[in-house]
Amino acid sequence: MSDMRVVELFAGVGGFRIGFEGVPGEQSDSPSRVIWANQWEPTTKVQHAAQVYVTRWNLSPTDDPD
Repeated sequence: MSDMRVVELFAGVGGFRIGFEGVPGEQSDSPSRVIWANQWEPTTKVQHAAQVYVTRWNLSPTDDPD
């Protein structure tokens, strides 16, 4: 079976990604892989959910509109 590539829109803190890939840091045999995620809170200056997502998944932010 080939891997399923997933785009995660309105990612929040990553619950949808956990469903596809499993818990960060734990081994998973899931064929799914999130290749891009988006989280934006238009009414706030601080992107709390996006910061949690980046920390939870050990990522570096790639887009910063500011």
